Amino acid sequence: MVSTNGGTTLIENVKIVIYDNVLSKSVHLECKDCVKYLGVLIDFGLSWKVHIEHIVVKISRLVGIIAKLRHFVPRNILLRIYQSLILPYISYGLTAWGLASKSYLTKISVVSWCTGTQRE
Repeated sequence: MVSTNGGTTLIENVKIVIYDNVLSKSVHLECKDCVKYLGVLIDFGLSWKVHIEHIVVKISRLVGIIAKLRHFVPRNILLRIYQSLILPYISYGLTAWGLASKSYLTKISVVSWCTGTQRE
């Protein structure tokens, strides 16, 4: 079913049927709002909002841990913890979602800068 809402077209309840020759049966595929593929959450409009919000949640937890450690651990160790725990979340799939809206990307930069480990 296709419905128009304020100039945008929404596709609802779309099912694609593919015939599988190996299993000799039909396979039904559904249209989803978001799909996780190789650890990257791809949404219907390729806005990357869902993926970036997921990253922000993951990073926020780790920033809390680093914030508690900063009183007991030297700065160079905090930097290594940042590079090993937070940086992989930011860099993985960056070529795909790195061109997302600036408002979404700002969320990641704000959270990652809360660690204070990258300032010199």
